[in-house]
Amino acid sequence: MKKGIYEREADNLLAVITKLLESEVLSQCLVNLDENPLGTPVEVPDTSLLFNKIYPLPKVPALSENKGAYVTVNFVDTEPYKSNSEYVKQLLVVDIIVHIDLWKIKGSLRPSLMADAIIDILSEKIIINGASVGMSGIDNFKSKIKYYEPDYFGRSLVFRVDDIK
Repeated sequence: MKKGIYEREADNLLAVITKLLESEVLSQCLVNLDENPLGTPVEVPDTSLLFNKIYPLPKVPALSENKGAYVTVNFVDTEPYKSNSEYVKQLLVVDIIVHIDLWKIKGSLRPSLMADAIIDILSEKIIINGASVGMSGIDNFKSKIKYYEPDYFGRSLVFRVDDIK
């Protein structure tokens, strides 16, 4: 039986998250909460980060419990093409959410370092079931600084994804 649009979307979302979990820089920024997150190596991929630091949801549960750094990843505005409903266009939203006390790190800002790592990852093609699922090109994204909750700010990255079957 052929997969439907949202089952394929779930596969694509998990493929994107898997690629994010393979990033040592991103993992270090999520796990090492000191001012030198790149100073301590981490094991990648660390699947324990899923639903702990990386969420396939538009919100992180219970942000106010501990200071931390998080990433949310989800697809929005999914729309089948009128000419061929097997293909869709959609936006991939990646939110980087960091407690204000954790922003400053050695030589940079934690959300900026995380954003650059994510952009590098998503500028590569991701293969799912033999099909290439890549962003429409690094020029096809937008970004803005965002307020999430008291003491939590970050950056929202929005990528246009076309022709996903």
